[in-house]
Amino acid sequence: MRRQNCLVFICLVWMIHANLQAQDGYLFIPSGRLASVKQAVQRPGSHHQNAFQTMKDRVNHRNLNEAYPTGLNKYAVAFRAREAAMMALLTNGADKEKYADIAYESSRMVLRQSDPNPSKGYGLARSILGMNIAITYNWMQNTWTPSQASEIKRGIQQALDAWPSYSHANFGHSRGSNWVAVCRGGELVMMVAIGEHGKRSRRFDMLKSHLKQHMANGYGDKGVSQEGSGYAGYAGQFLIPACVAAAEAGDASLLDAAKKIEWWKLVMFTRTFHPRGQGDGDTKLLQFGVDVRGPDEGWASLLIPLVPKNQLPYYLWWYDRFIGIHFKPLGSHKGFDAHRAGTTWALLNYPPNVRPQDPSGRMPNMLKDSHGYVFFRNRWRDENDIQFMTAADTHHHSHAWDQPDNLAIRLLANKTSYIAGPGKERGISEYSTLLVSGRTIAKGSTSLTGKLELAEAMPAGGYVIADGGALHRNMGLRSAKRHTFVMMGNPNSNVGLISTLDLVTGGAGKNLIWQANTGAPKNNAGVEESSGNESGRPYFLMKGNNNGYVKGWVLHPADAKIKAADPLQVLADGDGESIWVVMMVGTGNPPQARIQGNGLNSTWTVGSVTLGYDQAQNRIKRK
Repeated sequence: MRRQNCLVFICLVWMIHANLQAQDGYLFIPSGRLASVKQAVQRPGSHHQNAFQTMKDRVNHRNLNEAYPTGLNKYAVAFRAREAAMMALLTNGADKEKYADIAYESSRMVLRQSDPNPSKGYGLARSILGMNIAITYNWMQNTWTPSQASEIKRGIQQALDAWPSYSHANFGHSRGSNWVAVCRGGELVMMVAIGEHGKRSRRFDMLKSHLKQHMANGYGDKGVSQEGSGYAGYAGQFLIPACVAAAEAGDASLLDAAKKIEWWKLVMFTRTFHPRGQGDGDTKLLQFGVDVRGPDEGWASLLIPLVPKNQLPYYLWWYDRFIGIHFKPLGSHKGFDAHRAGTTWALLNYPPNVRPQDPSGRMPNMLKDSHGYVFFRNRWRDENDIQFMTAADTHHHSHAWDQPDNLAIRLLANKTSYIAGPGKERGISEYSTLLVSGRTIAKGSTSLTGKLELAEAMPAGGYVIADGGALHRNMGLRSAKRHTFVMMGNPNSNVGLISTLDLVTGGAGKNLIWQANTGAPKNNAGVEESSGNESGRPYFLMKGNNNGYVKGWVLHPADAKIKAADPLQVLADGDGESIWVVMMVGTGNPPQARIQGNGLNSTWTVGSVTLGYDQAQNRIKRK
């Protein structure tokens, strides 16, 4: 009898343990996480309470396409399915039943209708629909009835059966394209979500291999992709879940590789605190590659677990202002990484007991990526922050979108995109770089890379030397090197000083053009260009939003002509030696400068700051 009682007790313990495992054994949800999220949701005014309410409003919204403004109804249905599943996990009683039903009906709709079916269509549709429905199934399989769970699982299995026959040119070569992350990542998550990664082990191993190669070739050490920072986030909505899913399936190699790439630093330097959707520029990121403005795909929330603990308070400060509790949405359902159902990651990943800290003065103002891009930010405070980028563009892989960013510059400040890039456009007027007359930068030039000779951080700024490399040799020069000196003022004054010096060889008789695209993004309202002369030198003035300005003086050549339009151009007709520009960024009345000397021996002074060029040391320097 004592032995029987012991066996009964062991069985009861095992059943309780198995039940606890069933409750906590969800994909992407570590043991105990649901309980901590539920507790955090109860804290008045907390991140979790606000995120929960945001997601609840969205799931309950009467108009699907208003709640999930993707432009495609089929995606909206899949996103509602996943968020409804999360709501079911976080609620009880009648609410739990209600949200589980919404998750089931949404999943059923995706699988039954011919247009949104994840077994059909092109790669993005298959991945968005299939991955979201698979996650929904994983979270709801123990809540739905057995027949409901079986029905949805069969649909996911059919989608997985169809994936091997789907192909795309960007799957090949170095696998740096976002298509690899989107398609291979989505398929991998589907496998793990329904527990078929063992049954499909050969395919599972292939997916992991392709994703590992994608991360090795497609990103610099800070996460720069030739397609742009926005496209890294676009791909990341599939890539990071795939890395985590593979780790939960027993192989942490993908997740280990992902943790070595500091995407979280890149987003802190490239994303702005501009309020979204107000029609006055709507500049959300410091754009490069083929980026265009757009939402962030849940990327900010997905990156939280990849941030080192000692840096996490700084990241959360940025996060809260970019997309979190201090974000300025136009509707209650648009915050907390709402796009692509990212609020699920905002709830699961945001740590409830870490206090955010202002990175200003604690993190460097310069960030260098191994693919030849260098970023600057004066502070992390509001929409008026100054953000600047210059690049050598040292990396290229085929079978992926690209733009030649050699010697490119970008500038955001005071809620205005002053200097931007081409995005997906190819017209020569779209570029912000050094041009050479009679030659084009666009046709056949994406594979012509440059070289980053120097990227040296300094207090509140830095110094960069970028070589235009094969791109500028292709335009008829022996060499072209852009020196960039950046000095950020006191964060409270929000003043920045940026000087570029383009030194070329083999340029005699050629017309060099310093060009800034002031009209991209295309609806960037409020940028007004003008020009004049001051202290014996030509200058240009760009006035933008929030009483902001960018004033640039051309120190050399003194007879340069300025085209004050879009694009803004400094033309050095036939000089062929160099173009030296000093720019001040600020608000209010632009300052007047005192300029002395000639050529590269000139000095520029505003207030107590004097700049000159030290030819012996080959540096722009503060004197």
